[in-house]
Amino acid sequence: SYKTLNTAHSIIPIMRILVAYYTQSGNTEKVAKAIHEEAEKNHDSVLLAIDNINFENMDYDLIFLGAPCHSSDIALAVKEVMDKFPENPGFRLAGFITHAAPTLEEVGAEEVYERWVGKSEGSYVTFCNEKGIDFVGFFNCQGVATQEVKDFIKDHIYSESVEEYSKYVEKAEGHPDAVDLENARKFAARMILS
Repeated sequence: SYKTLNTAHSIIPIMRILVAYYTQSGNTEKVAKAIHEEAEKNHDSVLLAIDNINFENMDYDLIFLGAPCHSSDIALAVKEVMDKFPENPGFRLAGFITHAAPTLEEVGAEEVYERWVGKSEGSYVTFCNEKGIDFVGFFNCQGVATQEVKDFIKDHIYSESVEEYSKYVEKAEGHPDAVDLENARKFAARMILS
């Protein structure tokens, strides 16, 4: 049962929305906050770290579930929380991730993106199929890498080119940036309307 918001032109149902996330470096939290800001404009939105989800009360119409990407997939901590979700809960789910891969706009980035991030969306889809949840969409953006990840990238991806590694680090700094966060808000608006 929806509450409604009366506007000059229409009646909009007010949804209960949960924006839940796991973050290690702050990247995924920034995206979660942007999604929550969009969701709370016209809806009852709650922003929670995944450790604070109350699985006894999952009375939401839409859940945004966010994770950092580890080893080309969503973080294990999020997968462990996903196991606790009820079956056939009646809400829709949209997934979002942050990752250290170059943005897809960069030349040759598709191969690197697939290798670094490729399993993430599929994990959300599989999870939703197994739990009987309507999966409505997926968002991703680059986040600044932790020093540990930078060291791995330097040693394993750009080991033969200090110049290419330096370009990567320079482009990655500051992400998620204002454009990434605006894209996250637009994604949230589309998912709410879907």
